[in-house]
Amino acid sequence: MANVSTEEIADAFDVFGEEVDGDRLQRLQEICRSYNINANAMVDQWMAFSTSKDVTLTVDNIEVFNREWLPKKLSSQKTPKAKGKSFLNKNTINGVLEDQLDIIGSYASPEEKSQIAQVAKRQLTPENNNAKNKRFIGANGSPAVKTFSPTTLSPAG
Repeated sequence: MANVSTEEIADAFDVFGEEVDGDRLQRLQEICRSYNINANAMVDQWMAFSTSKDVTLTVDNIEVFNREWLPKKLSSQKTPKAKGKSFLNKNTINGVLEDQLDIIGSYASPEEKSQIAQVAKRQLTPENNNAKNKRFIGANGSPAVKTFSPTTLSPAG
């Protein structure tokens, strides 16, 4: 909570030529504590309120200020939350890669652009589909496994 003294409030009002004492100072100090604002911010809000409504600094007007003006004005002054960091996933990584390639490509010659595109291309399927997988050795494409028979399990076999 804001720890605002009555002297700070009186000094802030003195800048505008307003004399504040007694009950008014105590009430303004309570308002500063309840809204967690410093003396200057509270005085700035009061001056805006009193100028727009053309009122003087009385206890009744301070109550109207507290009830009607401050909740509206201070709630609209909150700073917006900072956006969280965005994480890349399988759906967004391609867009970032394409953006970077566009930027890099703008500085390259046409020959270099094609080289950059080939290097940065994300390979989803193999380029050479005729290559055999090394796990498969048999002629029919199945793994090379001996056929099962009882002799393959016997120790004498």
